[in-house]
Amino acid sequence: MKVQFLAFFFTSLLVSSLTAANPQITALETSAKAGDHQAQLNLAKAYYYGRDAQQDYTSAIKWLKQALNSDNPQAKTLMGLALTHGHGVKKNLKQAFQLFAEASREKEGEAQFYLGQAYLKGKGTDSNVISAYIWLTLSSHQSHTKQTEAKQAQQEVAKLMTPAQLNNANILVKQFKDRYEQ
Repeated sequence: MKVQFLAFFFTSLLVSSLTAANPQITALETSAKAGDHQAQLNLAKAYYYGRDAQQDYTSAIKWLKQALNSDNPQAKTLMGLALTHGHGVKKNLKQAFQLFAEASREKEGEAQFYLGQAYLKGKGTDSNVISAYIWLTLSSHQSHTKQTEAKQAQQEVAKLMTPAQLNNANILVKQFKDRYEQ
């Protein structure tokens, strides 16, 4: 009887500690509910990636949709990821591609990485090694979580290209650099 009580007691403590609101999440929710778009994005990221909160794609998408009202390129990138993987939304590669393209034109390096990958693999668009190389190169010049992967992918794509394709792609990278890099 004593062992059962202790097991119940410790289980109750564990469950309550897991479900207790993280003060950072509580503060973000307060700001997000007040219309703070950055707080909405940060809350969406917390739920999407399971940082400071239990991973919850439904909650992530709820806050992400609100963050998208500010036309934030990071929000577009995260929604593109959700659409790519079907996390909390129906999988839609074409829509994900469009969001990555929009965010990429707004100089969002991580979106440029995903756009380059989409072109490389033909996900949501036709496969195009020149476009893949351009966006991966632009992405590799910016500081973000996928920068190293972008650099590696860009080098791999270069190996798939003819010398003429690589030359043309590098000319285009130089033309796009000021326009699409921060």
